[in-house]
Amino acid sequence: MFQTEKYEDYDEDTGCKKWLNEFSDYHENLLNQELNQLQQLYPEATIIFADYNGATIDMFKSSEQFGLKNPLFACCGGEGGYNFTFEISCGDKGSKVCADPSRHVSWDGFHLTDRANELIVQGAFKKIRTSLDICKSSADLDSISDAFSEHFEL
Repeated sequence: MFQTEKYEDYDEDTGCKKWLNEFSDYHENLLNQELNQLQQLYPEATIIFADYNGATIDMFKSSEQFGLKNPLFACCGGEGGYNFTFEISCGDKGSKVCADPSRHVSWDGFHLTDRANELIVQGAFKKIRTSLDICKSSADLDSISDAFSEHFEL
């Protein structure tokens, strides 16, 4: 989306713009500070935090581990290096949809695919279930990779 010719502007592991990830990290730090204050005010409450951005970055870094491919390539869009341009958005005349959205991380250059969101939610529920011991074993949840576990805190 914010393409530049400067190689150093991109994270070498994900291909993402560094300043956008730094902004997201800044937001996460502020959010964690507020959640910590809430936990002190309400010590009996269980506060659950999910690092959505961190889990998404993991998918970009290790897309094959999650059965995904071309993490930066938008499934639905038009032209451009990542099947994304502001001129042709998903749904516009001339846009194209990939054959199998369940194998992609990005739906349209802005939003994750249903499969990517599903993986994040499954990882979160597995962590919550394990940490709080709130439900019995589930084959579906047990089959989810532990790769996201560091992004979910209780």
